Amino acid sequence: MISAHFGAWEILGHWLGINNYPLRGVAQRQTNKGANKFFEEKRQLSGIKHVYRKVGMDVLYNVLNENKMLGLVSDQDAKSKGIFVNFFNKPASTHKGAAIFHLNTKSPMIFGVCIQTGLQEYKIELIPVSPVDNTIEKITQEHTRTLEKIIKQYPEQNFWFHNRWKTSPK
Repeated sequence: MISAHFGAWEILGHWLGINNYPLRGVAQRQTNKGANKFFEEKRQLSGIKHVYRKVGMDVLYNVLNENKMLGLVSDQDAKSKGIFVNFFNKPASTHKGAAIFHLNTKSPMIFGVCIQTGLQEYKIELIPVSPVDNTIEKITQEHTRTLEKIIKQYPEQNFWFHNRWKTSPK
């Protein structure tokens, strides 16, 4: 499951949890221990679990091998570790983890968002990511293109204040 800081992304995780999807979301541990505990407990109320960044790769592969959903929020600048793909006609360093997991496990990829349609009204969209070529670059470009299309449809729901194009290609 690939997602982004878009729309009501926390409601997407909650919806998946209460509908018995075994989601294990990769999260950044917050430096504020109280905030970290709050987010973890809030998310776990619906049945989803955290897997913190920088755990061993075997933990992440185990999630997929146990037929659980590995949730990746892949809309941030990936710095020098990323792969450059086009995002709004500009090269953006993008996390390639979803592509690597897909290539190594043949797990299907879904791009998921929760779009606010009214006051306390939401629409969940689950979009298959099916690149024509199975390369890290083509897969990463495909899910980035999916995010771009959604942002174009609902620009007011894009929630990302960091510089997405902070890292320049060499």
